[in-house]
Amino acid sequence: MCKQPDIQVDVSGMDKDSLLKMFETEWQDHFQTRRQTWQALQIAAVLTAAIVGIQWKVSEPLVGILSSVLLIGVSLFGMQITFRHRNSTEITKFTVISEIEKRLGFKSPQLGIPEKIKIRDIFRFRKSNTTLFLLRMQMIIFLLGVIMLLVSILQAIQGK
Repeated sequence: MCKQPDIQVDVSGMDKDSLLKMFETEWQDHFQTRRQTWQALQIAAVLTAAIVGIQWKVSEPLVGILSSVLLIGVSLFGMQITFRHRNSTEITKFTVISEIEKRLGFKSPQLGIPEKIKIRDIFRFRKSNTTLFLLRMQMIIFLLGVIMLLVSILQAIQGK
């Protein structure tokens, strides 16, 4: 189990209306963060389909090399965004939401502070959540980019 960051939230001096507004804002921020993470995967998936199509139509190794490097970069940035959103933003948001719930006198039984995700968790298939799904998809796209890069390099060496 990962050690959770020590995030201190003091909402003791806030009135109920301010707490409810903050509660709503924290949830909206969480949903916006989640949308951004999914959009990063969508961009990588669309780019993958486009690059596979380009490489299928154009047999120029340089095009394959450049497009594969682009795909690798996009997938790495997608993973970086996903890690950042989970390991910083989500944990902070849920800590604040939890404190507001305590102050308002209610607690969601299903709501807990998410655990930090480490890169090795991608390969622990018994562990499953939305963040790991997104990371695993980005990893598949990354590996596809590496394979496409190697194939393009081999084609360039062979003169095709």
